[in-house]
Amino acid sequence: MFLLTTSLRRLAASAALLLLMQGAQAARPQSEFPLREVLLSDVAQPIERKEIEVVVFIAPDSCTPKTHESTWGTIVSSDNTSLFKSWACRAYVDAAKDPKEELAFVPMPPAFKQPSILDTVQGLPASTTGRRYVALVDWKYADTTLGKCNSYGCRSSFIMLIEAVVYDRVASKTIWHSIETTRATMKDLHYDAKEARSMGPLNVSIALNGIMGHKAQHEAEEQGLHRTTALEPSSAPGQAGTVLNRKANLILFNRMPQETVDSEKFEDGSTFYTIEASHLQGSAKKNLYYHDSGTHVALELAPGTYELAFYKKRTTVNIKENGPPIYLSFDTGFMSSLSVNELSPQKALELTQDSLNGLLPELTPVAYPLRARKLQWTQP
Repeated sequence: MFLLTTSLRRLAASAALLLLMQGAQAARPQSEFPLREVLLSDVAQPIERKEIEVVVFIAPDSCTPKTHESTWGTIVSSDNTSLFKSWACRAYVDAAKDPKEELAFVPMPPAFKQPSILDTVQGLPASTTGRRYVALVDWKYADTTLGKCNSYGCRSSFIMLIEAVVYDRVASKTIWHSIETTRATMKDLHYDAKEARSMGPLNVSIALNGIMGHKAQHEAEEQGLHRTTALEPSSAPGQAGTVLNRKANLILFNRMPQETVDSEKFEDGSTFYTIEASHLQGSAKKNLYYHDSGTHVALELAPGTYELAFYKKRTTVNIKENGPPIYLSFDTGFMSSLSVNELSPQKALELTQDSLNGLLPELTPVAYPLRARKLQWTQP
């Protein structure tokens, strides 16, 4: 009896500790600037990096850091801010000259940057690359742990904020708009090309990953995995729908939390998963999807059995002719494991109105530009 009582006490204590840990995690404050958020996605066809010209706005004089003479007579950097800007500036200049760089980086003075996307694009000098797509990149940083510069070197950790817009010159429209927070570090007194690349060009390349790799999804669509909207379009122009789309028979919601800049972790909540269907042909049998936190994917599937693989977590769904739709969300579960849960239509409608379609443009209450954010580019 004593052993049973002791075991029950230990079990109760463990459960209380678990609830406390979960409560602490849920109470973590959210960053004002999300770690990653897709504001607009209107990518109608597969795009490769060699088709994109990246205009990055930098002041030419920022490539040269402020310096002073140290006690020992050596020339050292005066402050981390100046040194950081010089490294990032030089990294973009180096990327523009690198023949191995797939993206065509084009440094441009900040004077060309306008609040309107269209005004900025039209005000740029004539393109020398001939590429169809132009990406506008606004980058800044929020210093977090500024180290001191001395004769031995400098070391600091920075939080970088990147806003990226992609404009299709042929279709004359914006096809991508995203914001992202990432981390960068800086050390030593001398320019380090590898570290400097992680401050700018590499992060820009990662930020543009969302418009790459759509070829497989288009092939899958031809086989019966049709992308669609989660909401029925509203009859009133400029207003979001209020009921779920009856043709969307599978809707997936990414509710994975984003670790904030205040935490030690730096996770954006995005994930990859596959949808497998043996009754389809060719590459459509297994499709890879990239899903950002706070977005949903709405699909109109042909009848059949589909297996969804979220890392090691696998779930099977059966789509029937005129059968009820299936709504699933994936989130962080017990001990940081992945939890996949089926939702009621009411909950699915609620989450749809609180997220963005990750595969095609859809007007929802949180869709850009309905939701106010602190952005460089806030107009068409």
